[in-house]
Amino acid sequence: MGVGRINLEKKADGALLKEAGIFPDSPLLSETDWLAICDYYEQSAPRVALVQGSRPAIARETRQFRVKPFAYRTPRPAITMVKIDSAQHRLWIGNAQQSTLDLVSASGELIRRTPVDSPPVSITSRQ
Repeated sequence: MGVGRINLEKKADGALLKEAGIFPDSPLLSETDWLAICDYYEQSAPRVALVQGSRPAIARETRQFRVKPFAYRTPRPAITMVKIDSAQHRLWIGNAQQSTLDLVSASGELIRRTPVDSPPVSITSRQ
């Protein structure tokens, strides 16, 4: 919404982000309106978190899928994104703990690890 001040010039991928137009050049709403939205949520939120209902256990296997060992490993995984590249038979994996975007073969072997400033959540290929 452009309310936060982000200095794209200080980021390694700042020019790319600016070109993509992800962040507006100026705020999309006034500071008064932003604070009113924040106040609304603070006033409307319950004082104590609501109890969630129980859910069925996740099945390890289904009719469509089965568990299969995968060679890709990371010491403390915090996967933020998985993009399947079916044409090249590989995966793009965002890893918040390592601050990387990993390219992995279909067998799970690491092809390339690219350091990033923030955890990847999406990737678009240019063809």
